[in-house]
Amino acid sequence: ILRILEAHRPDGFSEKDKLDTVATQIDELYRSDETAPKGWSAKSQLRKELRGLVRRQVFDLGLENWRAIPNRVDEYAGKHYVKL
Repeated sequence: ILRILEAHRPDGFSEKDKLDTVATQIDELYRSDETAPKGWSAKSQLRKELRGLVRRQVFDLGLENWRAIPNRVDEYAGKHYVKL
């Protein structure tokens, strides 16, 4: 997730600590049984809600093309955070 955020970092962006923090928070969203219960990846409404939570996390970071980040995180999470 951190690599996804770093890919959208503008030149001169010096707040790596913020990226680390947000990446950790997003990781926790997808690891949590509360926000991402078993089978979350097969439920479109739940995926939409998770993308919204990610959007809120990245909005104020000042990243380039930040609107693409929630979809990229969703794709990544669908492969790496699946709970059966």
